[in-house]
Amino acid sequence: MHEAKLPDLMTVKEAAEYLSVSPQTIRNLANDDLIDYVRVGQEFRIVKDTLLDSLRKSYLSEEKS
Repeated sequence: MHEAKLPDLMTVKEAAEYLSVSPQTIRNLANDDLIDYVRVGQEFRIVKDTLLDSLRKSYLSEEKS
């Protein structure tokens, strides 16, 4: 049986530290669907592999506007 690899997830605090921003900024980005996340109960988990890619795409789309 082939098992699917689950993505690496970061807490809001870990993602905020990684990007040197506040945890609220991470929550806002997630609420605005600018970064990929999953909800685990009441909390967000940020998909680490796509974090920077999501922000780059968001930044580039804002630049074109």
